[in-house]
Amino acid sequence: MILNHKFNDGGRTNASLRRRTILFFRPTSLISRLSLWHVFSIFYLLSSITCFAQEKPASGELITKAWAAQGERKFDEVLEYTQKCIDIYQKEADSQHAVLKDYPTKDQTPLSDVAVACFIQAEALMRQERLLEAKEKFQYVIDHYRYAVAWDPSRGVYWKVAKVSQESIDKINEELSGKTKDLKSPEKPKADKTAVILYDSGKEDVVDYEKYGEFTNVSSK
Repeated sequence: MILNHKFNDGGRTNASLRRRTILFFRPTSLISRLSLWHVFSIFYLLSSITCFAQEKPASGELITKAWAAQGERKFDEVLEYTQKCIDIYQKEADSQHAVLKDYPTKDQTPLSDVAVACFIQAEALMRQERLLEAKEKFQYVIDHYRYAVAWDPSRGVYWKVAKVSQESIDKINEELSGKTKDLKSPEKPKADKTAVILYDSGKEDVVDYEKYGEFTNVSSK
């Protein structure tokens, strides 16, 4: 709406006041130029970012839930919690590990949790007898998180995730080699026992061998 009032001062129009009045009612702000859709889009984006920040779980919380599910053999939940930890925190964990040249004196979050998440996945595969997949996942821990350490609250010590992964690989190799050996060397079938049948059972209870000849090279043994 534009007001076009005239202000008379002795029969003359005050052009300056008229221009200021017009500019005052002209919509020049940024928001007024935005469509309703643009405003809604910006609001939705900001709301989504806020919700994500509020719902982002801590890496340690996910690992605690994963261990609990592992103990109950709920492998679907194990995969859900561990993979969520990896998806959210892997980039940061990789950056932390890239600067390490030796084992740290304590665990580092989220590096420790991401390494343990991969380890738990490998153990879950191992418990399901998916040994080759488990071996591959353990090797992934060794290759990517060699210096990761994690806290064991039950024993009160730090443990080296890659080292324990290697021990698990050794156990898998032993089991796989044992199975291969069994396949290559099947158990020999047992032969049927042959019953000895005498042609002549004889009539004497005690045999007098002197009637039939002499023993030669008789020894005391």
